[in-house]
Amino acid sequence: MICLRKITSLAFAALTALLVLGAFVVVFSDRGVSKTIQHSHEIEYLFSLASAFVEGFEKTNGHLPSQSEFRAWADTLPDMAYSAKGMYLLTSQSQFPDEVIKRFGPSPQDGYIIELWRGEWFEYFSSWAKASTLEFDATKFYFSGSAVIDGLAILALGVAIGYISRFLWPRSTRHSSGTL
Repeated sequence: MICLRKITSLAFAALTALLVLGAFVVVFSDRGVSKTIQHSHEIEYLFSLASAFVEGFEKTNGHLPSQSEFRAWADTLPDMAYSAKGMYLLTSQSQFPDEVIKRFGPSPQDGYIIELWRGEWFEYFSSWAKASTLEFDATKFYFSGSAVIDGLAILALGVAIGYISRFLWPRSTRHSSGTL
């Protein structure tokens, strides 16, 4: 039983150390969020290129491009981390994701969505709203809206777990032998 308590206490202490380290990373490193916002600007540019192509195609041909026509256009652009080759044109309202409809309202009959997988989630451009799901506000990437508050919350959790681990460690007991 003592061995199990020691192992559990050491595991809690290790978790405490990781949480404290994580708190400092969250507070003092905004590189991840700033990189995500930089990528969002790159994707926004691609959405504008793709939207201009779709609008121009529709004016010239009287209808939206098919997926293969959209792919043929995308293949003419340079291949990058976020490129038009990773985009899909959604023209059927039955394909439109619920989150896009909730955010931008119902689509008109000739509406379309440009979809891009960014590695962790999809981003969308809505033709009828002329807007995307991209976020450029750094506070949107934190639970509380602030790196400092998130870091302090993680630190508090780490301290609480560390405090618990202290009580899990077995106490030494002194036994008297009863002899003189």
